[in-house]
Amino acid sequence: MLDLFAHHGSSTSSDGAGDLQVDAHHTVEDVAICLGQAIDQALEDRIGIVRTGHSYVPMDETLGFVAIDLSGRPYSVIDVSWHSSFLGGMDRTWCAIF
Repeated sequence: MLDLFAHHGSSTSSDGAGDLQVDAHHTVEDVAICLGQAIDQALEDRIGIVRTGHSYVPMDETLGFVAIDLSGRPYSVIDVSWHSSFLGGMDRTWCAIF
């Protein structure tokens, strides 16, 4: 999903490295923090921005849905149905943080 997000973004990339030898949790967490900070910076003073938004987006073999609150509160909820033990090469046990 991050690759698709970067691909469809006009000036984003999805290149990074983390401490995957420990576990994927910290890398996933750091990516989420960076995305939140990037959105916050892009919105600047939020003048003329509607507080909330939502979208359904078809992505390869899946349909993604996002609802976002741009009020500036640092909070995330991720609701996913997993169908395997791994996501790509990452063990999905990191999802317990959500």
